[in-house]
Amino acid sequence: MDWDVQIDEINQKREWQHYKSESSAKHLQQDSTKKTQLTKAMFDDDLVDSPFLKLFQFGASNEGYWTNNHVKLQFEDFIDCMQVLFPNHDFLCLFDQSSGHTFKRENGLDPTNMNLGFVGKNTSPMRSSKVTKDEIGNHPGKLKHNDVQCFDFPQKDDCSEEDGPFWMTKEERLETRDDKFAPDTETKEKTYKKLRLELIGAKGLIEEKQRP
Repeated sequence: MDWDVQIDEINQKREWQHYKSESSAKHLQQDSTKKTQLTKAMFDDDLVDSPFLKLFQFGASNEGYWTNNHVKLQFEDFIDCMQVLFPNHDFLCLFDQSSGHTFKRENGLDPTNMNLGFVGKNTSPMRSSKVTKDEIGNHPGKLKHNDVQCFDFPQKDDCSEEDGPFWMTKEERLETRDDKFAPDTETKEKTYKKLRLELIGAKGLIEEKQRP
């Protein structure tokens, strides 16, 4: 079969499909849709990312670090290709993946998925946690035995005045809870002379004899 025809068939197979590893896909790309369109260049050039060879810029300031989530998505991409290239075959895949310690239960408690305020978007919703007697210390606290602590902010319609960051006052919670639309802005270009007069006079940022 022609290679271009096979790539088209793979792309058609993947179109509008979702990863079975839904939580991993949402963690890495915000949703579970299979977005990548395969091209011939992916398989002809070792410097182009493909389901068979992943190129990854690691580091906190780049794409992060290779985790269990990346492996699961690559595996699904790989299987999509193999099922077209070698139909009616079963596949045995061996993994040398040492970062299994990063795996977390779906909707598990993870502080990196928590928002400090109402703004932002959790990549993976977290389950609630019931406080047991053994988890209560000797000092007074906000939570009591059998209380249920939520780690995601409620939807607006279900949000009471008491819901929100504990370190905010009730007024601050209400002030930051809803989106606010800023007025339209207008950009004006100023001449050098006018800008300099403003900086000298009203702003007091430069002295009159100071050179720009």
